[in-house]
Parts: sequence; C-alpha cells; structure tokens
Amino acid sequence: RKKFTKILYIFAHFFRFSRLPKILRNHQKARLEAVSNQRSVLTTNSFFSLKKYMAPAVLVVLLLTGGVSLGANSALPGDLLYPVKIRVNEKIVGSLKVSPEARAKWNAQLAVKRLEEVEKLVAQNRFDVEVEAQLTSAFESHAREAEKNLAVVESRNHTEAAVEVGADLEASLKAHQTILADLSVKNEKSRDQINLVINKLENKTAAIAQAKVAAENKFIAPALILALALALALM
Repeated sequence: RKKFTKILYIFAHFFRFSRLPKILRNHQKARLEAVSNQRSVLTTNSFFSLKKYMAPAVLVVLLLTGGVSLGANSALPGDLLYPVKIRVNEKIVGSLKVSPEARAKWNAQLAVKRLEEVEKLVAQNRFDVEVEAQLTSAFESHAREAEKNLAVVESRNHTEAAVEVGADLEASLKAHQTILADLSVKNEKSRDQINLVINKLENKTAAIAQAKVAAENKFIAPALILALALALALM
C-alpha cells in the first residue's frame, strides 16, 4: 500500500511539473489569439464596409447640393430654387468680398441682376404686382448698399476707384432703363408694373450720377490746382 501511494505521488508530481499544463496553457492562449484576430478582422471589415457605402453616399450628397446650387443661379422669382439663389449662392459670394470696393462692385452687380430678372419675367408674362414689389425692393436695397460702399471707398482716398465703379453702375442702369422702356411699350398687361420699376430706376440712376460727379470733382480739383500752380510757375 505504501508503494502504491508512492507511485501515485510520483505520477501526480510528474503531471504537475510536466509540459502538459504548458501545452494546455498554449492551447488556451492560441484560442484567445484566434478570437482576438477574428474580432480584429470583423472590425476592420466593418470599417472598410462602412467606407465602401459612405463614399458613394457622400458623393451623391455633394453632387445633389452642388447641382442644386448651380441650377439656382438661373432661377427667377416664383421658381423653386430662387430662394437658394438669393439666400445661399449670393450670400456666399458676398461673404468673400472683403474690401469696400469689392463689396460696392458686388452690390452693383446684384442691383443689375434684379433688373435682368424683371426683364426676363416680363418676356415670360410672369411679371405681376407681387413680383414687382419684391424685385423693386431688392434692387433699391442693393443699389443703396453699393452707394454706401462707394462712400467708404471715397473716404479712404480711393476716389478714382469710386468714380470708376459709380460710372459703370450708372451706365448699366441707363442701359436697363432703355430696355424696360421698350418693354413697357410692347407689354400692355405689365405696363403699370414696369413703369413703377422705371421710376425707381430713374431716381436711383440720378442719385448715383450725382454722387459720381461729386467724387469726380474731388478727384479733379487737386489736379487742376496743381496744373494751375505749374502754369503760374512757368510764367
């Protein structure tokens, strides 16, 4: 019996310090690594799958929004995309105009755009009282902002630039005044609304012309004084 007990002790001792536990531990470690690798692969695949589906989705959104924004540029009052044109596109472009001269030119362009929209709507028989009020108000607002910007340009002793922008705006307004007068004759249905626009346009053109003359006088006066001084010196 003692001998048998000793054999059991030796057998147990052998298993305790043998490689079997190490083999079991290695097996368990291998299983854990396999599970970990599997999770890593799943995570990676999920990430790339997400990218795979996100890329087309982002592209579609960009194409749609870009297409909408581009299509809005030709929209007219009453069109679905017109609010995008005046509240998004024009606001974005306007925010990029930093200097007073650039803002003056941009507001002058917007004033002219509103007149062009009047002309297009008249040609399409879509120019009514409501649209006239909307576009006339917008035109006056843009022209007024252009005048304010030009005053700032002039106050910074950039009189020549102010005169140039003012002259361009005056010429554009006079050209559209002629176009609208012709449309008024040809369109009896919208004549009253067109004449209201022409009246506002005439008033604004006169104001801008007056401001331009005042700026020209400030610009020319020093040159005349200098020329007179040189002439007297040579006598």
